[in-house]
Amino acid sequence: MRTSPRTLRAPKVFYGWVIAGVGFVGQMINGVSNQALGTYVVPLQHEFGWSSTQIGFARSLTQPENALLGPINGWLVDRFGSRFNMMVGAFIFGSGLIFFGFVRELWMFYAATMFMSLGTSMMGQLVMSTSITHWFRRRAALANSIVTSGLAFSGLVFIPLIVLVQNSSGWRTAAMLTGFSVWIIGLPTSMLMRQAPEKYGLLPDGDQPGAAKVDSPKQQKVMWSTHEFTVKEALRTRAFWCIAVANGVAMLGRSGFLLFQFAHMEEGMHIPRTSAALVITTMSAFTIGGGLFGGVVGDMLPKNKLLAASQVMVGVAFIILGVSTSFEVAMLSGILYGISTGIQRPVTNAIRGEYFGRTSFGKIFGFSSLLAGPLAVAGPIIVGRLRDIQGNYVMGFIILGVCSLCAGGLWLVGVAPKPPTPSLTGSTGR
Repeated sequence: MRTSPRTLRAPKVFYGWVIAGVGFVGQMINGVSNQALGTYVVPLQHEFGWSSTQIGFARSLTQPENALLGPINGWLVDRFGSRFNMMVGAFIFGSGLIFFGFVRELWMFYAATMFMSLGTSMMGQLVMSTSITHWFRRRAALANSIVTSGLAFSGLVFIPLIVLVQNSSGWRTAAMLTGFSVWIIGLPTSMLMRQAPEKYGLLPDGDQPGAAKVDSPKQQKVMWSTHEFTVKEALRTRAFWCIAVANGVAMLGRSGFLLFQFAHMEEGMHIPRTSAALVITTMSAFTIGGGLFGGVVGDMLPKNKLLAASQVMVGVAFIILGVSTSFEVAMLSGILYGISTGIQRPVTNAIRGEYFGRTSFGKIFGFSSLLAGPLAVAGPIIVGRLRDIQGNYVMGFIILGVCSLCAGGLWLVGVAPKPPTPSLTGSTGR
């Protein structure tokens, strides 16, 4: 759709911040999938008698699905823009939640989970980060922090509401009401999404055409790649593989932790559901704070070092939750995880644009997700299977923690790649 520059010009507000706001809403909707499914584990086990392994396998099924869809979504968003993906994704995800409310058999649960995953993948971080990369350079980490704080806001607001509806009206009603809410919120909001700013007579960061760009000394420390990497060139750099594997390990931990965190507190630690929901709410509040901190500091400091430190903090959070026996320690784990994952999400998204440019950002992000997907599959299976064998989630969380600690080292060695040498076709960066 052609839109005149006048349509997107505002007297004082750069339209890129509207894009960030739309991304916030998209990630808020995605947060329902990432965090709310854990509140359904115990009700599903009580009604159907399914094991933790069976429920965890449903989440694991979505990881290869997301990985395979990564390059496709990358191509779609580079070709058609983010609005198409977000609109279709919101419709599919809402439909999947409504179908989830009618589940009667295990295969139906798996089908509903994969359908929901299809929707969230189409409006996930790949899509939102591609938009932010087009609209921002110097402020990319800050803009990404606004987007990714939507995930935390979802846990802050919607998870307690979902638990409240589950307790009062049952889990089926909660699922269906959530699906309708996704339609009501997601479909209209997606209409505000736009593609690259140049198409509308604008420039990244709100710069005026022909005007001199004056950065603060701190902003000048953030150096974007002077070369727009193709997918083939990116695949030949060490940085790409370090980011893909480190992010895959982070997804491994995140998928296993978020699915079984609530069940561990409710069954293993005997914390009431309302108190467990309070831990999630507090964790989400600190995630927002961590995201804003990461958004500001991530535009000033080396992003790979900041990601390494936050990944270590995530590992510590997993381990202390696994060995904790009190509500207070569970709260501490939630706070540590909230701060660290809040930092990780915007900075991980921004580092790809800083390293590889924006021309092929969606495709590069998609291939990175494809490679990270197999690692993410293991998280729910490991934690769920160990729970069925040992009767608790302790060892599963400890294993996730150790893996996360190791991933911190990958971020440290994932330094910015050098542009390919013109005289040597296919030469690699560092």
